[in-house]
Amino acid sequence: MNHNEDNTSERKHILIVVAGLTPGIITETLQFLTFAEPGKTLTYDDLKNRRVRLKISEVFVLTTSKGRKMIIDELIESGCFKKFCDEFGINWIKFDENSIIVLKDTNGREIEDIITVEENQGAANMLFDFIRQKLKDESVIVHCSIAGGRKSMDVYSAFAFQFYGKGEDKMYHVIVNSPFDDPNLKGKDGGRFLYIPIEEVTFVRLSDKSEHTSRGAEITLYEIPYVHLRNKLKNILPSDKSYDELVKIAQREIDLTLIQPHLYVDVKRGDVKVNDWALELKPTELFIYLYFVFSRKLCKRNHRKILCSFCFPEFEEVNNLKIRKFRNQRPLSKALGVIEKNFGVMSREVKTIKHWIDSGIPRQSLSDKISDINKKIESVVPIPNVDLVKIKNKGKYGKPRYGIELDSGRIEILR
Repeated sequence: MNHNEDNTSERKHILIVVAGLTPGIITETLQFLTFAEPGKTLTYDDLKNRRVRLKISEVFVLTTSKGRKMIIDELIESGCFKKFCDEFGINWIKFDENSIIVLKDTNGREIEDIITVEENQGAANMLFDFIRQKLKDESVIVHCSIAGGRKSMDVYSAFAFQFYGKGEDKMYHVIVNSPFDDPNLKGKDGGRFLYIPIEEVTFVRLSDKSEHTSRGAEITLYEIPYVHLRNKLKNILPSDKSYDELVKIAQREIDLTLIQPHLYVDVKRGDVKVNDWALELKPTELFIYLYFVFSRKLCKRNHRKILCSFCFPEFEEVNNLKIRKFRNQRPLSKALGVIEKNFGVMSREVKTIKHWIDSGIPRQSLSDKISDINKKIESVVPIPNVDLVKIKNKGKYGKPRYGIELDSGRIEILR
């Protein structure tokens, strides 16, 4: 058999199913993922070849106590799950009673149905925490089917994926065509439709006594896209906070991001990013920008509205105000160090910068450089609060004090 042979082939694939009272979602999702591509429809004729596309090694089911009983009765004790695996030669899948997790309320009682506030909160935190732990495991790729549970369970699952989902982790919704989605459709053995069998089987719908053969069954699986916040909120994700607490923390972080962006300085690479947007600056522009960035970052005062002369430094005016000399020595040294590391100590750009440090920079050159830097920032950073990372003048006429207003806590120096 031909198994998945991309760069994730050595990692284990697991399936998490959020189920209610429809055990068939487990086998239907497994059958589709094993033999078909998401976004397509699996039919009776497609199974003639039975080429394995994806090898799911283990299944976990999150459900209620009532759902657990139905799954055990219809899939495990009846032997239907084993029969399914034997029929298609996929006996490597681990699934038994221990794979079924029953959700509990906030008092630790198993939930029969998710109705009360306690049941909703308990189910949310338990479901969220279970999926979180699986998603955080770098050795597995998680596939999750959310079509079989309560709508609230689907929402909690989706939030877990948004917070913790890796790029390869997928979430799905599975649909079976009518009448095979009808719980009143029964086979001769009294069982419900659970998957498309190799041998044609006849089912009878009890409501109208109509007969339907499995040849007409179709399973469609859609991948559900989700917003990936794992890397954006990485500083809060390692915590073991509850679902409710994590949502509040994440909302505060997102609100702060909308107000104050992140600015990253990669010392080794000489790169500057605002959130995910890289600034393409010339070496001399980068030096000037880093001088103000380090001035802001290294300032030890707790600023509110008024910024001090360290993070918004003044310049020493010489030669009839035509030349401006840098005053902040530590930020100056830090900025120069980045340029020397990335462009070479003997480079033409470094020689120019050292001349500026020793003798000062022409007033017009500084103004032009700042203007060019701000234009470049404006052109690549499409956020409403872009001014926070631009170089601003907070001084009086004839006595400029340049700097950036971004909170120093939002500046991260990567070494």
